[in-house]
Formats: sequence, C-alpha cells, structure tokens
Amino acid sequence: MVEVKRIKAPSDIPAEGSYVLVLYGPSAMDREHPRGRTLMVRDGTRDKVKLDEFAAAVETAKNLAETKHFQTVYVIDEADAKRTIVRFPPNSEHLSQPM
Repeated sequence: MVEVKRIKAPSDIPAEGSYVLVLYGPSAMDREHPRGRTLMVRDGTRDKVKLDEFAAAVETAKNLAETKHFQTVYVIDEADAKRTIVRFPPNSEHLSQPM
C-alpha cells in the first residue's frame, strides 16, 4: 500500500527511495526523474477547480506509485508551497550579492 505524506518542501524528501511528488506550480506538469515522478498542478485562481484538480493529481500519484511499486507519495499543498517560496523586496541586498 502506498503511503501519502504531507511535506513542507522538496528538501523534506529522504535521500533514498523512489516516490511521486505532487505540488502546485505556475503550470501543469508531469515529469519523470531518476527517483520517480513529479506532478505539478497549475496554481489557478478558482479555488474549487484548483482543489478538485489537486485531489485528482494525488489520486493519480497514488495509482502511479502502486504501478511502479513506489512506497510513498509526497504532497506539498498550497499553503506549504507559498511558505517555501522566498520573496525579497525590490532593491534588496540579496539581489546585489554575487552568487
């Protein structure tokens, strides 16, 4: 059986094991990667539709995980996704620092 775990950021995913990650983003996406798959749901403005799409993506992720024999689906919901995005004000010293 696939376990669904809510996390706050992709960095919360353990370094080992295969998984499916579901999160909100600027556009819809379905991408395979070496450790599994990421499903991104477009962060639109209509709450009911957005929630329905996210719930459907979680169900799809559970089915994919079962098919691929992954043990975990990680979910970053909208509130957590917004907390993980750092926004600096214009003219912030962070913008002028060399990388």
